[in-house]
Amino acid sequence: MSCSIRCGLPFPKGVVRDVEQIQLRDSKKRRLPLQLRPMNRWPDGSLRWVELDTVAHAGQPTRTLLLDLHDGSVPRPLPESPVRVSTGALGRRVLETGELKVTLSSAAEPLSCRIEHGSAVLDQFTGVIEIG
Repeated sequence: MSCSIRCGLPFPKGVVRDVEQIQLRDSKKRRLPLQLRPMNRWPDGSLRWVELDTVAHAGQPTRTLLLDLHDGSVPRPLPESPVRVSTGALGRRVLETGELKVTLSSAAEPLSCRIEHGSAVLDQFTGVIEIG
């Protein structure tokens, strides 16, 4: 099972200049994919607060997460299941993450969306957008 994690990270003045310097690892030293957003900066331009979002598998290796700072030259890892986009039946767009599947209506159909997790349908709706 995967868990999403979001937190704010404070940094001392002058330590981190760019979010590309930040990496996250589990206790087995595996780098985790993450999304970082600067929230606040010190007067010298360095980062004061950063918002961190990641997904980690629940279990022993993720009980402890390690934060690494480096010069920004090491690329971040891709998620285990990158989003795949394809065209399904009747021209519908299908987005798949490995765990979730989202099917969106084609341009010729009324707006609809179906969200599935495995064989379970989490949500499904159809609607009309009026402009004007």
